[in-house]
Amino acid sequence: MIAGALTMIVLSAWKVNFLGQWPSVWTLAVSTASYVLASLLSPREKCADAFVDAVEGERRKRFPDA
Repeated sequence: MIAGALTMIVLSAWKVNFLGQWPSVWTLAVSTASYVLASLLSPREKCADAFVDAVEGERRKRFPDA
């Protein structure tokens, strides 16, 4: 969120439109990229494996052919 806010502030203050796109488009792109990057780099919690296994088990029961 901080990266997105900084992107919006800087681009709005300098009145810059990269590739003709408004600052809100770049803010969304930067926020999404930073969220995905943080999610990929953060360690997985122990309870996440149990949750994934439970969801997969339920999926197999409801859709056995998939």
